[in-house]
Amino acid sequence: LDNKIISKALATLQNIYNIDPTELLVGLGPAIGPCHYEVSKDVAEKFSQYSDVAIERDSKIFLDLKKVAQNQFTDLGIQASNIETSTVCTYCQSDTYFSHRKDQTNPVQAMMVVVGINS
Repeated sequence: LDNKIISKALATLQNIYNIDPTELLVGLGPAIGPCHYEVSKDVAEKFSQYSDVAIERDSKIFLDLKKVAQNQFTDLGIQASNIETSTVCTYCQSDTYFSHRKDQTNPVQAMMVVVGINS
């Protein structure tokens, strides 16, 4: 998320389809939650502009990737009310969802993203 994937994707949509970010609806699907996404201090510091994404617990730091994405989308002009976020943690529910952190698969597997445009 710190490689500007979200802003690059939105810029592409704007360039190709002339999309207004205020009209976008965003759905963030299941992902690892802050209950299990432990990171080092230097990783957490990459997101220090967002005060609500790093959680310190038991002398460890956990990152809320969904909040990072929400914040990045709102920074780009997408209304918070237009962002729907799944509460599912893929680590907690690895019997249903893929979790690289839990399963330690190699090569890394990935989930799919679907974008629909009403033209």
